[in-house]
Amino acid sequence: GQACYDAATAWRTGAGIDKPDRAQAENLYRAGCAFNHAGACMAAADMYLKLEAGMQLLMPRGTVSLDMGEAAGFLRAACELGHLPACGLWGDLLVDPRSLLPSPEAVARGLQTDLLLARQAYADGCNEGSFEASLPVPDEGLIDADLRSCARLSDLYARGLGVRKDRRRHSYFLSRACNI
Repeated sequence: GQACYDAATAWRTGAGIDKPDRAQAENLYRAGCAFNHAGACMAAADMYLKLEAGMQLLMPRGTVSLDMGEAAGFLRAACELGHLPACGLWGDLLVDPRSLLPSPEAVARGLQTDLLLARQAYADGCNEGSFEASLPVPDEGLIDADLRSCARLSDLYARGLGVRKDRRRHSYFLSRACNI
């Protein structure tokens, strides 16, 4: 996985080669991700989110269409490999597939809103564990969790998006975010 990641980064940036080749970089990141390298999964997702992969130009208006389904798949893989910030980004895409588009004119494809799965992605990134078992929020220093995930999870409970409104859980996850 690490070798694929290193080779992909060289192809993406053009380091040590004549010119960058983003298609080769994407393929190598994809291979690194398949070998359970979370950084390769994140880099592959980043290529999709930065218009370096999975882009289509829709005519006649010239609108850019991005494959957010692929980006979400790589973020999910990185999240499941324990890269907590990936969980928050994955959750954002599941709440609103357009949320990470580079411009308002761009179109997202390949992904539908899934609030239940977004809640799980945020919970994984927030290192929630068992909610009841972890009350109250410990005061002993920082929490090993993703700030975005905890804050977004709090927002889901405050707004009742995909979950029942729950002020207690809203406050709990907001406190976790504060302690990060």
